Amino acid sequence: MSITSNNATKDNKDSENTIDFVDYSESTVTGTISDQSYQMIKGIVVDLKQVVDQIDRDFKKAKDLVTEIARRLDEGRFCERDHISRRIKEMLQDEIKERKITPKWIEDCLPHEYKRKYTSKSEVSCQSTFQQGCRVCFDLQLLD
Repeated sequence: MSITSNNATKDNKDSENTIDFVDYSESTVTGTISDQSYQMIKGIVVDLKQVVDQIDRDFKKAKDLVTEIARRLDEGRFCERDHISRRIKEMLQDEIKERKITPKWIEDCLPHEYKRKYTSKSEVSCQSTFQQGCRVCFDLQLLD
C-alpha cells in the first residue's frame, strides 16, 4: 500500500490501495494533519475535564441541598423523620419525571434517619397515611 499526498505523488502497482491526504494548507505533508488533529483533540479533552469537574462540584452542591432540606424539614417538624425522603421526592417530582434525577439518588443523598423505616414486607403505606404524618405537606408544595 502506498500513501500519497497532493504535494507528492507516488506511482505504485497497487493504486487501489492508496490513501490521498486532502491538502488543507500549503504546508500539508504527511503527518501535519495528524499533529493538528491531535492538538485539537487534546484541547477538547482539557475542556471536557473542566466540564466534568464542574459537574462534580454541582453534584456535591445538589447533594448538600437535599440534605439541608431534610434537616430543615426535621428541625421544623414539618414531617415525621421517616417521611422526609418521600416528601423531598414529591417536591422534586418534576425533575424525576424529566429523568434529571432518580428517587434512588435522593435516598442516597440522605442519612439513614431521614429514610422510611420498613418493619415487614407486608407493611402498607398509602398517601392518606403519609399526609396524616405531615403537618404542612400541601403548604410546602406551594414552595415548589
